[in-house]
Amino acid sequence: MAITPADIEQQTFSPSKHGYDTEEVDAFLEQLSAEVDAMLQKIADLKGRLTSTEQQLSAAQAQIASLEENSAATMPAPIAPAPVQTPAPAPSQQSTPSPTQSQGPAPSPGAGGGQGGGSGFPWLRLLAVAGALAACVLALILRRKLALTRRRRAFSQQDRNQAALAAYAHLLRLWPLLQKGEPPSRWEELALKARFSAHTLTQAELEELTEAAAGLERELSKSLPPAQRLWRQYGQALF
Repeated sequence: MAITPADIEQQTFSPSKHGYDTEEVDAFLEQLSAEVDAMLQKIADLKGRLTSTEQQLSAAQAQIASLEENSAATMPAPIAPAPVQTPAPAPSQQSTPSPTQSQGPAPSPGAGGGQGGGSGFPWLRLLAVAGALAACVLALILRRKLALTRRRRAFSQQDRNQAALAAYAHLLRLWPLLQKGEPPSRWEELALKARFSAHTLTQAELEELTEAAAGLERELSKSLPPAQRLWRQYGQALF
């Protein structure tokens, strides 16, 4: 049976000749009862926050999926650039010159080159668009590498309790993507121990969380559809 703060506060002991001072024992039990009660309230508050966060995360994921479907359905087809039309020369109203007058110097090879110069403008625009897309892709790749580096540092920091909390938070972001129900209770047990216990987690306990996170990343990389996998990897930098 679980011990409640009230049980601790109301606990009594049989007096003995060489026992402890009863006033000191009562004072300690009152202090212990208050601390246990405060800890239980914190645990209940954290559980409530965790449930609210998971609900918000599920709602955000649903909105993202809806936006992706709408954008894919309404994306217009690419429009080919319109050809540049060269205006026809205006008819001359002068009298028709004689054959000897019509003969003039042969046009140079560069004459009329300015008329077709406008045809290069669509290509410049396409090159600019391609450059912008390449810059965006490069930015996403660099952002993902930076996020992975920060995550590795958080998991390997000297404070194992803080490293365990960082791994647990990452697990909570990954787990809803698998749609397997509730996460293992062992993760929450280790996270609560890291948060409230006065002792530091062992290296083996920390590795339980970090290895679970690595396993989820591998599973998501194999199970997600290609488009969603790219979005999770580079758009959100989850793995």
